[in-house]
Amino acid sequence: MSENIHLSGELVDILDPDTGQPTGEQLDKAIAHQRSLYHPDVHGWVTNGTHLLQQQRRWEKAVMPGQWDISLGEHVGAGESYLEAAIRGFAEELGLEVTADRLVSAGIHKAQMAIPGKNWVHKVFGDNFILVEPDLQPENLEERLTLQSSEVLAVRLYPLDQLEADIADPATASRHGEHPPELWQLGIDTIRRVMSQ
Repeated sequence: MSENIHLSGELVDILDPDTGQPTGEQLDKAIAHQRSLYHPDVHGWVTNGTHLLQQQRRWEKAVMPGQWDISLGEHVGAGESYLEAAIRGFAEELGLEVTADRLVSAGIHKAQMAIPGKNWVHKVFGDNFILVEPDLQPENLEERLTLQSSEVLAVRLYPLDQLEADIADPATASRHGEHPPELWQLGIDTIRRVMSQ
């Protein structure tokens, strides 16, 4: 029995589940989701050194609706590199024009997430990039950022130490997006490494 799929109009590369390398197949993102196929995405971690900029996802999103997430989450378009997708995502979702030399890769993380109310599993290989914006403060977020209204409901600066404590405790982990704890820790650890250099 086939289910009606609303195509997204965005093509993604399908990745080998073991190696994370492109298989050569490209499908609409909605079909990749429906078939629970591995595909690439990126996360951008914006920090002022002590806090992480978090975005609140719109309630209409299929994945983690309404949750406070990493600064940026973006699918990688077919034929696009992780780095290219991150630079595009920073501009589209947050209005931040950045160059490759300002981004530090935290590494690729393989993850899968069951989606409540859906009969598919979100499976990705995701690269992660750190962006340091030292002068970002609560009082200037509105001035510094231009949020993509179709993706981002709101943003906040959240203390890194508190974020780490929240993620480590199942009672408070739900304050943040339902990523595996090791992904959150990867971002936090890389931010601290970058800031100590």
